[in-house]
Amino acid sequence: SNPTNNLLNNKSESDLDFSYNIIDLSGKSVLAGSLTQMDQSISVDQLPKGIYVFKIQNGKHSAHHKFVKL
Repeated sequence: SNPTNNLLNNKSESDLDFSYNIIDLSGKSVLAGSLTQMDQSISVDQLPKGIYVFKIQNGKHSAHHKFVKL
């Protein structure tokens, strides 16, 4: 798990736009949006402390990562 206080940073070599979803451990979506190559940070400072899953996808690829909000 990756700890964070207020920003998630996504690094991509792709020039495609991505959609993302942040899900709490109960399975509830708590934050969603989209990222472009130029916009690679997501503010999570409004989320309560806890463990979350960060899901990101474009038309062909998807990935998920667990992180801890401190």
